Amino acid sequence: MRLAFFLAVVLNLASAPTSACAAPDEAQAFEAHRQLAVQGDAQGQTQLGLMYLNGQGVEEDAVEAVWWFRKSAEQGDADAQIHLGLALQEGHGVRQDDTEAFRWLRQSAEQGNPVGQYYVGVSLAEGRGVSQNLEVALEWLSKAARQELAAARDYLWANGNISVESAH
Repeated sequence: MRLAFFLAVVLNLASAPTSACAAPDEAQAFEAHRQLAVQGDAQGQTQLGLMYLNGQGVEEDAVEAVWWFRKSAEQGDADAQIHLGLALQEGHGVRQDDTEAFRWLRQSAEQGNPVGQYYVGVSLAEGRGVSQNLEVALEWLSKAARQELAAARDYLWANGNISVESAH
């Protein structure tokens, strides 16, 4: 589901350049995030991973992106856990593994991240990396929808016209 991977990137980045040619500002941002990342800063690692993923200030490199996402995810960064989980679901820069993907997505969701909650709900609804469980899927999707995540509201609506209030 390339769409799921794309959605996560869109939800976390307002815009990403389409050119591999780095503008001076992008190169400076890349260097700043690289310095933070090598010092162990989890948010710097996540941002560096995004820059590698999107070819922003550096040549696009999904394998390197996943490496940085994993370092940050292991420190508990919820956004990195989402990016790592989605990369694992899609096999983008890493061997595809739905079970490990679900584990990372769930860690993000348990921290209250609405995007993580959305992907846990979708994974449970589809039985991807975990046994299908529509009741628990509804709980996670409803949590995300209550945090104003439009994708969760849309998913609930499209899959049976379920309102958030009906999940209480």
